[in-house]
Parts: sequence; C-alpha cells; structure tokens
Amino acid sequence: MNEDSANLSVDFLAGFTIFIIAFIWVATMIPSLLIGLNAYSIDYNAVAYRTGVILAEDPGAAGPVPGAPCFGISSASGTSWETLPDKCDIARFGLAISKNTPNILDGNKVERFFCWTVGADPNNRTTFSYPTDYQERAIFGDYPYLFNISLNIVGENQVLSVGDVIQNADYGYIRRDVMIKGSSNATIDALVAKTRGYGYNNTENVTLNQFSIELNQAELQGGITASPHEIDYPAYQIDPGSDSIIINITNLNQTRNQLVFGNFPNSCNLVGITFYEQLSGTTYLSNITPAITAYYLIINGTYTPSALPAMVNDSVSLVFKPGAFSPAEDADPSAPVFINLTFAISPPQQYLNNTLAQPFDYNYDPVNVTQPQLQNGVLEVAVW
Repeated sequence: MNEDSANLSVDFLAGFTIFIIAFIWVATMIPSLLIGLNAYSIDYNAVAYRTGVILAEDPGAAGPVPGAPCFGISSASGTSWETLPDKCDIARFGLAISKNTPNILDGNKVERFFCWTVGADPNNRTTFSYPTDYQERAIFGDYPYLFNISLNIVGENQVLSVGDVIQNADYGYIRRDVMIKGSSNATIDALVAKTRGYGYNNTENVTLNQFSIELNQAELQGGITASPHEIDYPAYQIDPGSDSIIINITNLNQTRNQLVFGNFPNSCNLVGITFYEQLSGTTYLSNITPAITAYYLIINGTYTPSALPAMVNDSVSLVFKPGAFSPAEDADPSAPVFINLTFAISPPQQYLNNTLAQPFDYNYDPVNVTQPQLQNGVLEVAVW
C-alpha cells in the first residue's frame, strides 16, 4: 500500500477529551476531600506538638523578640535566658539543658518559666504576662491561641502550670515524659571540717578568721570522670555560670567550744563576704562583686537582708541564684572563683579559718557536695 495517512476517530477524540476534563476535576477536588472539616483540630495538635518539642528539646535563646514591644533593644545572646531579669532579653523559651540533652530539663529554667502573674502588665519587663509573653516566646504563630502548659514532678505535691483551664471543646494535646535536673549544694559541718583538715589556723589566736570556698570552673566544666557519672555530661554537671549554688556551714553552735583553742568566745560575727577570681595564668586574685540580688544570706535559719556584720550562733547559708557567677565580658569564664567569709571572734581565738590551708573545694566529691540529681516528670501541653 502506497497510502500512509490515517484519520483519528471522532468518538475516540471526544471520549479522551471527556476523560481529561474529568481527571482534572477530580484532581482539584482531592485536597478538599483530605482536609475535611477538622482542619482546626489538626492545627491545634500540630501547635501543641511543636510547643512540646520546643520546651522539652530546646534550651531556649536570649535576644530580641520579633514583633514584641521591646523588639530590637536586646543585645543578649546564648541559651541561659533564665538568668536574665529583663524579659525583653529573652527571645525563645526552652526548658532543656542543651540541644544534646532532649527531654532533660534544667530546674532553673523550669522555675523561671512557671513564674508568672495573673493579669500582669504586659509592659512590665520583669514579670511574665499570660498569654502575651508565652505566645511570643513559646507558642508562636499569628493566631492568638490559648493554652495550658503543666509540669508534674514525681515526688512533689504541687503541679506547676501556666495558662487557662482546659475547656470542654476541641483542643490539641501532647504529653512528654521528661526528667528535671536539680541543683547541687555543699553542707559543711564545722566540727567535721576541723577533723578533716579543711582549714584551721592552729598557729595563733586572731581576731578575724577567714574561711574560703573555691569553685574551680575549669574543673567543674571539664572532662573529669567521677563515678557514677561522667561530669562532662550536662545532666550531671555543676555549672557555676548558670546553676544555683548553695553553701551551708552548720553545727557552729554545738561545736563552738570544740572549734576554739581557749576560752569560749563571747561573740562571733560574720563581718564580711568577699569574692575573688583568679586571673588566667597568674596567682593574682581580682576582686569581683556579684550583684546583691544575685544571692541571699541566711543566718541561724533566718533570711538576713540587712548589711553585715551579723551575729552567728548556729549556721550560715549562702544561696546563689542562676547566673550569679556569669563572667564579665572581659573575664575568663574558666577562672576559679573564691568566696571568703570573715568571722570576728571576741576575745581573739583560733576559729573556722583555712587561710593557712587549702580552700574548701566545691567539686564532684559526693562527700563534700551533694551532686545534681534527676527527677522524673510529665510535661503536658494543651492548645485551643
């Protein structure tokens, strides 16, 4: 056959055209069929999940807050947002110790996060206001979601929470099993300190006796192994720059006659607390002055806000808030810090005094310092 042309069937062309039109119509309808009428419920669950991830797996961040009234005024940076008194310096809430420790929360971040006031003035830069501050730093998004975030710590009767009461309506929900890192503390029994040789001036009777405590930040944050944990793992690490530090000196009243070498002292006053930082590569000690609001003093079991001197009968406690030992911009963050307590004894006696010996070492020895412990908890986020 020499004829090589052909004709396309009109019926085939009409049918194929109808098929293509029908296929396009079905394809445009499929997204609507999948979305359905439960779009808001899916969105709530997504927001709740995202918020739970941010809180449990992210350490948070300091810096300006996009869209907030104080946007652009902050120059803060880093992840220790819980140490910043001005909320305008906090860009994002996050409760994890670090990105490498998901679901292990920092107790200091937890305490700051759940510290809020009902009806607080949103323009007050020191107090978190619900819901504005939390929407901008934890929930995010343009929609003004309401929410309830709670943390139940096993072994504690109180449930920490922020937000509204969950309504009998459609809401998103996520639950996370977490652990919370506690703080360390040192309790120095005065008589035990003497018998262990932590420092007594046995050469002369003096009016002023000084007891020194050392926080060696390089060792505390280094890779030293201490059973049963590796202390370079943040969940068990003592970080003077961001952790609470608690120092108790006890048993002073019961053992006073055993602490001195001679007549029973008529009085014992705590006359001064000084702080020093050892400069890198030298033995020179530079005087540093933490803000008075960075710590508080408890004498004989009573909070003592007044200036020293103060009479000491039984015990002295120093409680340093998170960030009290954060280094200045020009300081060495790994430099040892020394805390010196000066006692005045009348008449002059040998007393709690380690000026001729080594300072008490706040370290990973469980005999000297109670180590940070982890507590189980449940973090719940509901969004509607």
